[in-house]
Amino acid sequence: MYKILLISKQIFSSWEKFEILKRKDFEILQEGNFEDAFDKLVKEKFDLFIAEETPMDFSFKRFLVSVLNQLKIPNLKGIFICSTTRDLNINSLDFEILKTPLKVEELENSIVKLLNLKKRSSIRYIVRMHLGISENKKGTFQTCVTMNISKNGMQISSSKPLSIGKEYYWTFQGSKEMEGLTIKGTVLNKIQEKEGSFYRYGVKFNENCKEEINKIENFLKS
Repeated sequence: MYKILLISKQIFSSWEKFEILKRKDFEILQEGNFEDAFDKLVKEKFDLFIAEETPMDFSFKRFLVSVLNQLKIPNLKGIFICSTTRDLNINSLDFEILKTPLKVEELENSIVKLLNLKKRSSIRYIVRMHLGISENKKGTFQTCVTMNISKNGMQISSSKPLSIGKEYYWTFQGSKEMEGLTIKGTVLNKIQEKEGSFYRYGVKFNENCKEEINKIENFLKS
């Protein structure tokens, strides 16, 4: 389990697009106050410290320079500073400046490298589209919405329970580039138990659907 302290004055939902932060082996603690965050950083054991600059907040740089220069924490593997500022002068700790606004790939690559994690074979993109589902391309029903998609599969939200290990036909709806595209995919797992009136599942695309996978990949890159 990796413990990560995130200093950000944005609500946590603003970080939803960063799928890597949702890993089951990550414990994320967010603080919006510098002093409270520093107190936790000293008293608790964190593997990674991420500090995000708030526009027009001049205390951000003062905090980093005055506090982090004095900070020595053995278990801390690294610090990421999400900032527009390039002239920070922090001598005693290794840190990496990530240019804001943050790119999903940049943060993911930095975390994977620092914590020596196994990287996903493909990048996930936050995409919301309706899906028709059927077992044999007949009798489709619109009860699913994509949560994120990669060239290898997707995470979906369903109002009805689906069978783990079963292959379905998935038809994308609501996007000009993907409208009517149908691909076969197997339900691999249930990501979380029923929440409200929806279930979440992980779906892996059938590797033989090469033409459809290419279309999905081109759509994600556009």
